[in-house]
Amino acid sequence: MKERKIRLQSVEDAKNFVKVATHCDFDVDLYANSIVVDAKSILGVMCMDFRHVLTVRYNGENKEFETFLNNHMKDIEKIA
Repeated sequence: MKERKIRLQSVEDAKNFVKVATHCDFDVDLYANSIVVDAKSILGVMCMDFRHVLTVRYNGENKEFETFLNNHMKDIEKIA
């Protein structure tokens, strides 16, 4: 199981996150404290609080997904 911290800063980021996650052939979950949603669900992701750092958990590999996560981890230490 892999775990990464990301920051979605806009509705557009959330839409792109779901779009990339749906291309993964493995489960992707998005966590915020005790709330867990399916990262392939636009309704679930839109319910998350974008003001906070979110945790992504997944078990698989997808280059496009990893690139998206890397791009949304930049400067996360300053936010957390």
